[in-house]
Amino acid sequence: MLTYLNGMGHEVTIPHTALLLRGDATVLIDTGFADPDVINSAYPQRIWRTPEQHLQSLLGSIGSSPSDVDIILHTHLHYDHVGNDRLFSNATIYAHQQELSYYRDPTAPLMRQEYFAPKYHYPPQFDAERIESISADTTIAPGLDFIHLPGHTPGSSGVLIETADGLTCFAGDLVMVRENLDPKQPVGLHVDVDMCERSRRKLNSYGAQIIPSHDMRIFDVADVRKLA
Repeated sequence: MLTYLNGMGHEVTIPHTALLLRGDATVLIDTGFADPDVINSAYPQRIWRTPEQHLQSLLGSIGSSPSDVDIILHTHLHYDHVGNDRLFSNATIYAHQQELSYYRDPTAPLMRQEYFAPKYHYPPQFDAERIESISADTTIAPGLDFIHLPGHTPGSSGVLIETADGLTCFAGDLVMVRENLDPKQPVGLHVDVDMCERSRRKLNSYGAQIIPSHDMRIFDVADVRKLA
């Protein structure tokens, strides 16, 4: 799942992440997964969350709430990135146009699970009618750009953010773990490995600090073990 053709059979624990940005607008990148019991019953895996780890609780812990969020940017539409959209009734939600097309009928059975594709009788994880499509690299607000980084999925995208510490990119699942920045270690779950490499080169061209999407090391709480 994490590193293509490397580390098969090694068990790792990964986080499911969202990123809150405060500026002229309050922007949330991804919304995590919904009810773990629903996920586990439809797509068996070991996925869990404590009450304190629920997105609404996490927002409250930093003095925010769902009603404060103006914009949601989805890096892609897999179940673990869209599951709490319903909490944000005030937000305008964006995703890449290719995601909105592909999630309806993914080719690979594994991708059907990852999208919880309703066509294949999975419980829908988000309301597609709420999502506005973006078809090209777009400036969302000053210092905030939505960029297409396909490969993990057709519409996978990242968010470039101008911060006080310099340019930062939340690259979605193009970079699940920092090893994916190595050209020899693309993300293991993908629709097109060549496209992953083209997107990695595009990402490198910005010279930004990269935040991986599923790497426990960004929280300094545990190492990701035996990836290679």
